[in-house]
Amino acid sequence: MYWKTSTEKEEIILENPISFIQWLVIVVQAVVIAILFFAWQKTKAQAYKNDKSGLPNNLGLEAVARPIFGHLHRGLFKKITIAAIDLDDFSDVNNRYGHKNGDKVLEVAGKILLHSTRPDEVVGHLQGDEFVIIFIDTPDEVVLEIMKRARKKFAQYHFSFAEGDKVNTNFTFGIASTCSPDETFDTLYHNADMDCNARKELPGGSRYNPLEL
Repeated sequence: MYWKTSTEKEEIILENPISFIQWLVIVVQAVVIAILFFAWQKTKAQAYKNDKSGLPNNLGLEAVARPIFGHLHRGLFKKITIAAIDLDDFSDVNNRYGHKNGDKVLEVAGKILLHSTRPDEVVGHLQGDEFVIIFIDTPDEVVLEIMKRARKKFAQYHFSFAEGDKVNTNFTFGIASTCSPDETFDTLYHNADMDCNARKELPGGSRYNPLEL
């Protein structure tokens, strides 16, 4: 048996420089593809999130809601409830204290809604000051209790936008439920949003009266 010396091995490599270059190109291409893939994944994830609150945006909610309502259509879920949330006088905060502070309100609202709900509930941020929560097979009284708790936390949060100037705000919400296998996210959210808008027209604090729900 004949073993090649290290010198002979080096000569073989030098005699085939193209093979080595091709191997190097393949490695570089693999690295570039990996970098592009992870960049695409990051961009895709960002595309599904609201950049102010970090919650799922319209695209993200659509991706999550599709299988949820699919389960409703197949009878795996019995009932779906949607809460449409709208921050009160949010435009006044933007106009008086600037959009940077307005973004802070959106961020806090998103965190409070997220921390007030349970793991199987979906919290999303559609646009502007509009948020949404999807409840699955949740009794009405539980939905109401969760929303009341979240609203109380948000109302008690003190925003310090200027020296010595503390601001409190609140939100109004509407609720819509369905047991129909033909219902869609868009139609159910529309009903909840209509309920929310109707409550915003109520005078004074009556919009927050649980007896009105």
